Amino acid sequence: MKGCFKAGLAYVGFSTVKTLEGLHILNYDLTQIKVDPSVESYMNLVKTNSIPSLPKSLTESPAEGSFDLALQNVQNLYSHRKDVMFDESFMKADILCMTETHLKDTDPWPLTEKLPSCKFNISRCECVEMKGGGICICSKKTLGNQIVRGMSNTAEFLHVRWKDSIEIVCAYKRPQKSLAAFICELEPILKILLGKRSIICGDFNVDLLTDNDNRDKISEVMAKYGFVQTVKEPTTDGGTLLDHIYVSKLEVNSVQVMDTYYSYHDKVNISFKY
Repeated sequence: MKGCFKAGLAYVGFSTVKTLEGLHILNYDLTQIKVDPSVESYMNLVKTNSIPSLPKSLTESPAEGSFDLALQNVQNLYSHRKDVMFDESFMKADILCMTETHLKDTDPWPLTEKLPSCKFNISRCECVEMKGGGICICSKKTLGNQIVRGMSNTAEFLHVRWKDSIEIVCAYKRPQKSLAAFICELEPILKILLGKRSIICGDFNVDLLTDNDNRDKISEVMAKYGFVQTVKEPTTDGGTLLDHIYVSKLEVNSVQVMDTYYSYHDKVNISFKY
């Protein structure tokens, strides 16, 4: 073990052994088994952010008199299409909202195998001029006409009416863009939704846990139009709360934040009384 001069080298050596009989340790020295501090730090983070058991409610279809919405920043839908399709708790929701799909208008629909466009209503707002971005709303039941499809250097918005009675907006604010500019583009939509049963969700790129200034700004404008933010836990591997779900005139049954291995962002499942 004299040659273990760097972190991880002992592991590399031990991992090549195929049988216990083939393991011979010469010059054993416990101090030569070294761990990189960054690896140790990450393992401690995993321990404190362990994945909870999947609630039974998320593996079953929504109960009668209720409906479920699932929000996920997929960080490239085409690359993660199989991961998304086999995510049972995501696919069983009535409404699927996805951000950072990275799709272009000319790209084929990646989830055809599980969500064929001939059977499911799919509304997309894709960014064709800038890297990243792209949002999508899918529905397993009747989805009303697409009302607003906004795109700018600051944000993307997709506004649909579900079952002719519930307004749903999916939004994505580009990182490093000002919240003030984002609010200027969001506010006309908020005026349309005033007093209606509505849901506004998406990746707002505002950490509600630590960014007190921007948290107060977005909370103030949302409250002005009757919206309440429902997600209280971190929604990313970094412990930030960037994925928001604002609700107006709807009763919430439950909110669940679930870890996903294929994205830096966690999935948020929210259930409503209908």
